[in-house]
Amino acid sequence: MGNVKRVIYNKYDKKEIFKDYNSLVKHNNLIQGKYTLSASEQKFVYKLFEIIQKRNYSSREISFKFDTIYKDYSGIVDKNITKQEFKNLIEGIQNNQPRVIIGDQFIRTQWYAIKGDLDYNEITLIIDEHIFKYIQAIEENFTKLDFASIYSFTTFFAMRIYELLKQWSGTRQGIVFKLDYFKELLEIQDKYKRYYDLDKYVLKKSTEQINEKSDIFVEYKPIRKGRSVESIEFSIREKKENIETSYENKEDVIEKRLENKNINLNKKEFFIPEEISLSDKLKNLFKIEFGEYNFSEPKYYKLLLEAEEIALKKDNSSKIVATNYELFSSILRNKISYLKAKENAIEVELIEMSLTEEQLEEMQILDMNPVTFLERIIKPDEKKYKAFKVVYDKCEKEKDRITF
Repeated sequence: MGNVKRVIYNKYDKKEIFKDYNSLVKHNNLIQGKYTLSASEQKFVYKLFEIIQKRNYSSREISFKFDTIYKDYSGIVDKNITKQEFKNLIEGIQNNQPRVIIGDQFIRTQWYAIKGDLDYNEITLIIDEHIFKYIQAIEENFTKLDFASIYSFTTFFAMRIYELLKQWSGTRQGIVFKLDYFKELLEIQDKYKRYYDLDKYVLKKSTEQINEKSDIFVEYKPIRKGRSVESIEFSIREKKENIETSYENKEDVIEKRLENKNINLNKKEFFIPEEISLSDKLKNLFKIEFGEYNFSEPKYYKLLLEAEEIALKKDNSSKIVATNYELFSSILRNKISYLKAKENAIEVELIEMSLTEEQLEEMQILDMNPVTFLERIIKPDEKKYKAFKVVYDKCEKEKDRITF
């Protein structure tokens, strides 16, 4: 097959290749770790997660054209940041030492090492091995973070509290943190000695942002022991659709969705494994949301069973009901997105491996993703496409060697 060409990150057209991604996932061991960053630094870390997960990187070395990643970051996160400030931000994150949970132990490490051209035209971030395994697209023990939410927050505390609470999305129980442990998670154990100050400068401001800008609504209250605050209890609920909706209201929602989509559920056979126990009302909702997938296919059948197992374990329940259905469907959607992205990534990799060095360079200059480059530049030229197809067919026969 020849050597695999190193791929430089480009700003891909999300609508074309990664249609299913409107969120990233973060392993709970990272969320439960301890570190502190500025809001801008945290957003760059999110951006790294986004790139790695969408492109299904298997290598810890992520290479960038500096101008490309600068434009991407400034376009989404901070349009006023200068190139020098962005360079300082990247190098500043390297000096941070996150404390990561690994089983029943922890490790103090760094997010990445940096190497690059002296003129900073191209840089490579070498992600720490302990961090990287928790960044790659994750199938279990993860929390799903909404893009629109995390990029809209203006403080690091709002981002961290949002992450910590999103772990419990889909549950009705109160979420209780011991005060000292909560402060350790935010690495402010030596600050805000009085609960009054913590409430004023951290809790109120953060929850106001979360309630205004995110996909969840948060309330909290102190739990006192005598006159002292011992713990903080949070409660959260989804904004999209209240998971505590009664079965009757859920049925109304289903009927409205059916009317809007003009779907006749009895018209088309839809396979739901016997192992998945759903009421008729939830089956109807499930058909609407996942009707395009054939769960009799082994790959989708496996994902369905895995999603149910994770949802029940996370919600501490014995079956899927109205109160945990949104959690279950969210996990399943994420697993399907991961599978489709992996399949797309293999296709993208095959295209890249079939292009010549000159064509790869042209693709970089035009700032196109491989699929678009193939459709717009290669296919219209019969001679180029014929040569491309010869290499592509050889690569496709050995595609099982491609790992992500």
